Amino acid sequence: MLVSGQLPNADVEYLAEAISIMYTVFDGHGEVRRVNVNVGPLSADQYSVLLDADMGNVLIYQDTYHPDYYKAAHVAGPKSHYEKRLNAPEVALGAGVRDVGLGLLLGLAPWQFDVLATMLHVAHLNRLFGAGGHTISMFRLRPAPGSLFVPPHPLSDDEFLRCVAIMRLAVPHAGVVVTTREPSGLWRDACSSGVSQVFTGSVGSAYETWSEKPGPDGIPFPLGEDTHLDEVVRFLMEEAEHLPSFCTACPRLGRSGADFMSMVRECGMRSQCSPNSIASFEEFLLNYATPFTREAGERLIARKLPQMSDVERGAAERLLQKVKSGRMDEFI
Repeated sequence: MLVSGQLPNADVEYLAEAISIMYTVFDGHGEVRRVNVNVGPLSADQYSVLLDADMGNVLIYQDTYHPDYYKAAHVAGPKSHYEKRLNAPEVALGAGVRDVGLGLLLGLAPWQFDVLATMLHVAHLNRLFGAGGHTISMFRLRPAPGSLFVPPHPLSDDEFLRCVAIMRLAVPHAGVVVTTREPSGLWRDACSSGVSQVFTGSVGSAYETWSEKPGPDGIPFPLGEDTHLDEVVRFLMEEAEHLPSFCTACPRLGRSGADFMSMVRECGMRSQCSPNSIASFEEFLLNYATPFTREAGERLIARKLPQMSDVERGAAERLLQKVKSGRMDEFI
């Protein structure tokens, strides 16, 4: 995810160049295969420039759908235009972007209002474009050390998990996202409450490291938990018994947007998802995991294979053989 926000110097030509450069990155094992962009509202022509650079999905977080609370939080600057931000997903999809990701900053307004509004927004986009809300990021506003600011409508941990569960039930096709900046127990519980994607390993900071204590008072930037990707994978395997997936096959094969939605509704992704997830996971284990995580991952794959149908298992075993022989980026 390439995050630009609404910096005045981050024009679309700059972003397009950044996207192109990211696709050239190669670390000796793998490369960046999909670049999604989190950027403020753009015009249709500007989205077209980014599409020419092979941009993936556009992520546009509304923060809150309540006009009064939105305006109270964004009193000036380009983000203060509530309607422009609300309409940005429609502009992006109308410009040819295959899908958009939505997001909330829970705590700005009553959570019941924002969760229901997100559900209605997804339904609206699906009526117009057959797609919309490919991911829904569930972030929570939390107080910073030393700050006098109090969230207008703070959420308890139980309420946060309830929001996650409701969103999973209401929008079953969406990837529900939480961040490891939440306390460790909470994001782990969220993985059993409906979360399908975990956002970790953020490197964006105004300081050299997250642990720096900037300013004259030495107040640290609030992080929640500095969780390494390997730790997240290990939790998913050992405690939640989920099969982590790093697959990017669907968007690269055109299975995105309305086409993806039609396949999901007809359960047409079933035969691809399990083999592709195992192949991408094996690639991670071989090239990036710690020895302990790799051993645990191999045991998990061995347990998951017999649970697949004969067709899925045959495809998964063929992909695994290719990855173990040194092939990269194998999928169906």
